[in-house]
Amino acid sequence: MAIVPTAAQRPGIGATTARGGSEMPRSVRWLLALVVLNGGIVAASRTWAATVTPSERVRNSVTVRQEASSNSAVVGSLGAGETATLLGEEGPWFKVQLSDGTEGFVSKSWTKLSEPAGKPATEGSPAITPGVPGWDTYGGLPQATKSSSKFEVFHNEDFTVGYSETREDPVWVAYHLFRVDNSQRDPRPSFRADLRTQARVQPNCYSKSGFDRGHNAPNYAIDTRYGPDAQRETFLMSNISPQAPCLNEETWEAFEKVEANDYANSFGNTWTITGPIFESTPQTIDCGVQVPSAFYKIVVEEEHGTPAALAVVMSQDVRGKQPLRTLVTTVKHVEELTGLDFFPQLSADIKAALETAEPDARWGLDRTLTPSRVCRLGP
Repeated sequence: MAIVPTAAQRPGIGATTARGGSEMPRSVRWLLALVVLNGGIVAASRTWAATVTPSERVRNSVTVRQEASSNSAVVGSLGAGETATLLGEEGPWFKVQLSDGTEGFVSKSWTKLSEPAGKPATEGSPAITPGVPGWDTYGGLPQATKSSSKFEVFHNEDFTVGYSETREDPVWVAYHLFRVDNSQRDPRPSFRADLRTQARVQPNCYSKSGFDRGHNAPNYAIDTRYGPDAQRETFLMSNISPQAPCLNEETWEAFEKVEANDYANSFGNTWTITGPIFESTPQTIDCGVQVPSAFYKIVVEEEHGTPAALAVVMSQDVRGKQPLRTLVTTVKHVEELTGLDFFPQLSADIKAALETAEPDARWGLDRTLTPSRVCRLGP
């Protein structure tokens, strides 16, 4: 069976879905436990209760808030080793009930969801909560098909990086976006070295190189879905590649806004794999970081049950307004350019269809990507 994220992964205590309906919380779906047999609906003989516990990195307790906001009043705490009953979800928050009956919200970034005992397993199901490997990748982690594309995997709270110590660049970054009705922005953090890497590229490495520190997992989209802690991780240098200033500030930024504000909000959930593309003998900047010739993004959605993908490639000299259709390619072509195999855990037929199909009208291919600002280097 294909690894495909299910509707249970979508956010929302009564959240309005992309199609305008009210979405049922996962806990309610599990408690109903209805099975469709021979065209009739039959109640299952067992029910299950999901629980939420603090993640392993919590030493004392997790704050429980009255509303799904870090600015909301504190109504309790969930101690390390304690469990709470899952009542629902709202974006990056779980709604829970504590053992004393108190109801409130805890951050998904500091907690984890425990699969209920006895819940029927779905073969190949990915993780269903942020902060757990699998939440942000669709169809499994990419695999290297060339020696030049080998990587180390770094799991961040809300996105995953495949990092090349040889190139001193990520070769892929995967993240999961979902609908948000009221996006909130946080102050822009500072860049910092990722001490998990051997390269430990410093933020000043790009100084006087002529290239921007280009984000792969986007600052804006991650911040508006997961909050300031996740946003800070997008400023780790393991998420950064040398990017031409006018590509970074204009066309790439315009596509990131479409991805976050249109695709994720319209489809309800999207999964993206993005990264650089290198020539056989790439240029390097003074500190040894290799310079890509282009960048790719692969966006996947499965609103109607069957996954569909949009793949785009932008060379370093792309800038300004660009018709989206001129940037579109296939996933298969991106695999050939990068030496990566995407979606390795999907079934062969679904994988083949996803990688070779031309994108359809759902992606708005006739739109023009319009930057919100003009490149600092001028027109």
